[in-house]
Amino acid sequence: MAKKSLKNGINSGSGDIEEIGVEMKDRSSTQNPVRNESDDKEEQIRLLQQTLKMHEDEIRRQKEDLDSASEQLRTQSSDLHSAEFELKRKTSEVQALNQLVKAKDEEIKSLKVNPTQTKSTNSTKDEDAWDKFADEKGNLFYYNKKTKESTYEKPANL
Repeated sequence: MAKKSLKNGINSGSGDIEEIGVEMKDRSSTQNPVRNESDDKEEQIRLLQQTLKMHEDEIRRQKEDLDSASEQLRTQSSDLHSAEFELKRKTSEVQALNQLVKAKDEEIKSLKVNPTQTKSTNSTKDEDAWDKFADEKGNLFYYNKKTKESTYEKPANL
C-alpha cells in the first residue's frame, strides 16, 4: 500500500506527499502496537521461564527432602529389624530360663522330705511347726512354718 502511494506521490505531484506522510504515520503507529505485543510476549515468556525455574527448583528441593526421608526410613527399618531380631533372641532366652526354673522347681520338690515321715509319733505343737527338707546338695535343713525360721541344725524340741 505504501509503495502504491509512493508511486502515486511521485507521479502526481506534491499533494500526494502529504498522503505518503499520513500513511507512514499510520504505519509507524501500527508497528508500535506490534512491537509492544512482541515485547509483551517476550516478557510473558521470560516470566514463564522464571516461574518454570522456580518450580523446577522446588521440585528438586522436594526430591532431595524425599530422598533424605527415604534414607531415614531405610535406616529406621534396619534398626527395627535389628531390634526385632534382638527381641526374638531375648524372648528365646527368657523361655529357656523359664524352662530351667520350672525344672529346678520340680527338682526341689522331688528333694523335699515328707514331713510326716520325719516326725515322731508323740509330737507336740512346737514339733508340728518344723518340717524337714533337703537342699540341692542333699543336706538336711529344718523350716518352722510358724516362725518362718530355717536352720541346718536340728531344733532342740524335735
